[in-house]
Amino acid sequence: MLDLSRLTFDKKNHRYRLDGEVIPGVTTVLGLYKTVKVGDLLYKINPYKRQAIDYDVMVAAAEKGEAIHVGSEILFKGQDLDWDSLPEIIVPPLESVVRWIEMMKPKYIASEFLGYHEAPHPYAGQPDLVVEIAGKIYLIDLKSFAIGKDDLWPIDVQTKAYEPIVRSVLGTRKKIYRAVLSIPKVGSPCHVHELNNQKAKAFFEWKLNEYYFLKEQGVY
Repeated sequence: MLDLSRLTFDKKNHRYRLDGEVIPGVTTVLGLYKTVKVGDLLYKINPYKRQAIDYDVMVAAAEKGEAIHVGSEILFKGQDLDWDSLPEIIVPPLESVVRWIEMMKPKYIASEFLGYHEAPHPYAGQPDLVVEIAGKIYLIDLKSFAIGKDDLWPIDVQTKAYEPIVRSVLGTRKKIYRAVLSIPKVGSPCHVHELNNQKAKAFFEWKLNEYYFLKEQGVY
């Protein structure tokens, strides 16, 4: 089991510290989105997709996604929501989550917990959700949008990086299956994508080594 007293997280700046030393999070290592200023405008850049998104649009989408995540976590815990108090825009997605839970009957284990791993270099992260379905442990990443082919591999790598964190925090030796649950915006059924790219671990370790190499050069 991990000694989680060694790890702290500054949510405002999204900064992890292990024994007081700053360490990268999984998403930082992957570098999926970087903030770039062009003139007076801010953009979020995805270097893998060569995609630029207006910063305010990205923030608004993130806030909506966070609300859906929080609501979904409550539902997976077996608790009820105060549906009348919810913003209308997130009700259909959460109703889809309810239907998926009723169909799949997952047993809640944990969600949004802090953890770290120290090999080959220290890094930290917060897995979305861990449940048991039909006797199997699933690490599930929640996404509040339709998943395309280009979206799968980063989630595959991200969840593979979370896997040793989940294993250490929960103290389990069981096989951990990985999947992403796509929660639709308009109330259509949730869709599950199984994740099993055999090169995901190697890619993440390469990016982790790259991060620490650049850190030694003074880039970070």
